[in-house]
Amino acid sequence: MPRRLALVARLALGVLLLAQGLSTWSAPSGLASFLRGHTAWQALPVLGRLQAIEVALIVALVRFGAGVFLVGGFITRGMALLGFATSALLLWLNADGALLNLLALLLAASVLLFGGGGYTLDGVLGRMQRRALERERRREAARQRLHG
Repeated sequence: MPRRLALVARLALGVLLLAQGLSTWSAPSGLASFLRGHTAWQALPVLGRLQAIEVALIVALVRFGAGVFLVGGFITRGMALLGFATSALLLWLNADGALLNLLALLLAASVLLFGGGGYTLDGVLGRMQRRALERERRREAARQRLHG
């Protein structure tokens, strides 16, 4: 997949998760009442011990946080995995907005498989780290030439 297409997928997923997270955060009782009516999620290991409103708030925070990180290009694959998991959960439960959840699931799978494309903070930090390691290797080589 070309880097620009991966970039578009990452940004689209980030914006979509931001919007879904804000939507759920502004009215968590809507998702909570849906979850109270559909109890299949209570069989899941971690979520089953929580109240429906807690799960709704967690979904909202995870989606919003993942969206922010994806738009910024930081920890892209990890945040795409969180977006994938929340979208898969809501699709499994047949929650409202199935098409948007399916779109988020497909975009998240794309980011997981192909990365975040160009212009990511991950890439900038990786280049900084490689440059620092290369400078350290050159300094060490210079020290070795001076002392031995």
